[in-house]
Amino acid sequence: LQGRVKLVSEGPSPAAQASLERLASDVEAKGRRCAVHVDEEKPHLALVRSALRRKAGLVVLGKHEEDQDGRKLGNVARKVVHMAPMPVLAVRPPAPRRLARVLAASDLSPVGARAITAAGELAKASEAAFHVVHAFPFPLQDQFAPQDLLPGWHAERVKELADEARAHLR
Repeated sequence: LQGRVKLVSEGPSPAAQASLERLASDVEAKGRRCAVHVDEEKPHLALVRSALRRKAGLVVLGKHEEDQDGRKLGNVARKVVHMAPMPVLAVRPPAPRRLARVLAASDLSPVGARAITAAGELAKASEAAFHVVHAFPFPLQDQFAPQDLLPGWHAERVKELADEARAHLR
């Protein structure tokens, strides 16, 4: 495979080798260097170990459509998300040609802060617009308040809760 694919065992079938070569060539045609590594071990372990060895800042996985059990991620993706110490991005087909916007979710936790940092770096590298969203459940006691008795109360309460969330994000 022209030296680009490092085989750890007998390797993939000739058809798989040709497919890997096409993928590497497509990436290189766009001006990016590409090295393909084939490991013979459980896929989730190979991916996490490879990411650690190469000091990857992000692991990107292809995401299948929903399976027959209604799961959104396959077994390998779920295990990688669980095991990997770095961010993992699951891309649903079709993958975007260029990222125009990146949205990060924040739950105001340290994990959410790390997600925002990773998403911000991705947006910067892609020259994409960057948005952070913090969604919060409207407090139950406020959902059933008599809004007709207090004109404007609902909008004021929503603004108050949004201000609290923004203060947390600073």
